[in-house]
Amino acid sequence: MNSAFRLALYQGPSPSGDEAAAYATIERVLKASSAMGADMAVFPEAYLLGYNLGQMISQPLDGPWIDRLGALAEQTGIAAVIGLSERDGETCFNTAVAIGPDRAIMASYRKIQLWGAREASVWMPGESYATFTYRGRTIGLLICYDIEFPEHVRALVHKGADLIVVPTANPQPFDNVNRFAVPARAMENAISVAYCNYCGTERDATYCGRSLIAGPEGEPLAMAGNTEALLIADIPASADPLDRPTEHLADLKVIP
Repeated sequence: MNSAFRLALYQGPSPSGDEAAAYATIERVLKASSAMGADMAVFPEAYLLGYNLGQMISQPLDGPWIDRLGALAEQTGIAAVIGLSERDGETCFNTAVAIGPDRAIMASYRKIQLWGAREASVWMPGESYATFTYRGRTIGLLICYDIEFPEHVRALVHKGADLIVVPTANPQPFDNVNRFAVPARAMENAISVAYCNYCGTERDATYCGRSLIAGPEGEPLAMAGNTEALLIADIPASADPLDRPTEHLADLKVIP
């Protein structure tokens, strides 16, 4: 069995390109999450420095954004998962990065399922999954549209993940993803899924909020409305993937 793990999710407005505002919020959230005993805090998709900017602001993973985020993680003693636009040479990716309180990058994941022509014009799709182990839990990373494809969640479960963290930028009117798809992904795999969204508006996008942490039977461990919120939940310990509360994985029969 895995040890207890407390997770924080920050739902708030986009920094909309304002780096000072972004880091002021990150510092405030990490301090509050740490004070409440959280092991890790999660921020939305492309939170550095906003999702719907038109011309994206991008940096490599060895750039000053990550240096500053690592310093805040070390200062507050809490890990962080955050979305950003990653530059790799002339190519950009929609990336989620997990940074530990030792300032090291524990994992980075490039979004596989780009959503629509706009994302495809800005980013290249990723080509691999990412999992990492932190404080006794095996954590998988996905981003936004990825969670709408059951195959990606199942692939991470087969890699040992018992918690999947999903930074997102889900706009209205697509809150059916929050209400139905995310709990379904958790229930059908008997894992916890944390879906971290924006609220408010950014240029022509109005985000639907409704961030949530769904437990291994699809139950809401914590959920937000459509305003700024900091969710805190204790993630249930889970056993071997074939010995979880539901028997879907053990019972699954695949017909070739």
